Amino acid sequence: MIGADRVHADGHFGRGQKVAVIDSGIDSTHHALNGGQPDGKACFGPGCPISGGFSFVDDAGNEVSSTNPFANCLEGWHGTFTSGLLIANAPDRNFTGIVPQAQIAMYRVFGCHPQDTGDDLIIAAMQKAYHDGADVMSMSIGRIDAWHGSLPVDQMATRLSDLGMHMVISVGNLGRFGAFQAECPANTPRIISVSSVQNNVLQGYTARIKSSQIDREVVYYAANPLAYNKTSVFDIYATSSELDPLMDACKPLPASVSNLTKSAVLIKQSIDPTCRPYNQRNTAMAKDARVILSYGSSTNPILAAGETNGHGIQLVGLSHEDGIFIKQALKTGSKVSIDFSHPQSATVVDKQFGGLSSRFSQFGPSWDLQFATFLSAPGGNMFSLLPVDLGSYGIGDGTSYSTPLVAGAIALYRSIKGSKDSPLELRKILTTTAVPALWNKVNGVVDSVARQGAGVINIHNAIHSTSRASQDYFALNDTRHLNGTQQVTITNVGTEVQRFKMQHQTAGTVHVLDGSPGYYFRKGPLDAQSGQHATLQFTP
Repeated sequence: MIGADRVHADGHFGRGQKVAVIDSGIDSTHHALNGGQPDGKACFGPGCPISGGFSFVDDAGNEVSSTNPFANCLEGWHGTFTSGLLIANAPDRNFTGIVPQAQIAMYRVFGCHPQDTGDDLIIAAMQKAYHDGADVMSMSIGRIDAWHGSLPVDQMATRLSDLGMHMVISVGNLGRFGAFQAECPANTPRIISVSSVQNNVLQGYTARIKSSQIDREVVYYAANPLAYNKTSVFDIYATSSELDPLMDACKPLPASVSNLTKSAVLIKQSIDPTCRPYNQRNTAMAKDARVILSYGSSTNPILAAGETNGHGIQLVGLSHEDGIFIKQALKTGSKVSIDFSHPQSATVVDKQFGGLSSRFSQFGPSWDLQFATFLSAPGGNMFSLLPVDLGSYGIGDGTSYSTPLVAGAIALYRSIKGSKDSPLELRKILTTTAVPALWNKVNGVVDSVARQGAGVINIHNAIHSTSRASQDYFALNDTRHLNGTQQVTITNVGTEVQRFKMQHQTAGTVHVLDGSPGYYFRKGPLDAQSGQHATLQFTP
């Protein structure tokens, strides 16, 4: 999707580059991170893929000064996941990071409990990474502050960029809240802020849906085959009798529902911002559910199994089509079960959502109308590493995962082209060779630059580019104070004559509306058979 496979085919894997990762720590005992040794044997320091780093907090979140950023706890998985996208080497799963021959240094600023970190720790980590000699810095971290580059952490990012550090920072995952949700330090003017598109392929395994009348193979989307206490067959319990409910398992289940430990609980993934997947998970867990089948909507990407596994519950994703099929089978009154006993690995091309901008990606611009996103990369339904104690592999969504891919792409570029391009010069190369992402595949509308920036990075295009642009974006300000006259100089740095043509490509419009009165309904039509009903829920 980003051209890295073509660069790998040419024999380039990022050798000689060092990427600093500011995150939650890392499991240096993972066989995909420890140089191919068995799980449990740590490799950390010079000569190892994880060549260094520092921990500013311990597991309890207390401030410390430790040279070992090891973390394998539930809330410490994030840094292992992002690092896997950079340097993983896992032939057992045919999984390779974008720069498997590069080195990373992990700077831990989060403990093992859900909590914020401090700007002081982040700034300290940024400074140490610079003084430790990193070439690129990957930061999947941020918080809402929509003024452009106004905080101390923003100023530090700018300063490091001016000193030659390639700063790559995630834009955040609050796309459901609409425009003007820029995060810091991603909205800093001299760095590369990264949005997300959906992965083109979905990782999964086969299972069978069975009843007295049916026997159908389905693919469930998960990083690992499902296994729960050696049980492989579960009766399916649906939390709603409706085929396509808007808000499923968003409220406590009825008291009449007994223990669901031995059932696979079928839930339709909610698209309502007030009912998130973790709300649905908690509803099922309140009845002791341990296996959840989450089927997607016809308008939203499938939710594959991710870090939910660490909560003692296994969640797998199903397609909208398979979810509806199971619901229809249950409506006949027959007992319907799912059999996980003979899983076969399967990859499915996501024809509906693959390559589209991720719905969770945060929108800019900043409050002073500056760009909050420069590039996009795959971040939806991404396969990567988890700490060994949490299952070794997982699938997750977030701009946290598109960010290390862009950081790795920069390391890949530098390993081939050298260090002559400054951070801003290289950003121009990457943005002007990116491929715009679509909002949808029905009418081919390109997504707004307020979310995707220039588009999806293509590192092969960047490496072989023979043109250079003096500007990578135009900030036009507002309508009343329009900066309507802009200038760009394009330079031919190749050996052959090039012809340039100016063209305007229409993108989708983003409306900014009052967020207090809200409604959501499916336009339909809805067909209600005899004895059935259709429900409309809204807030006037």
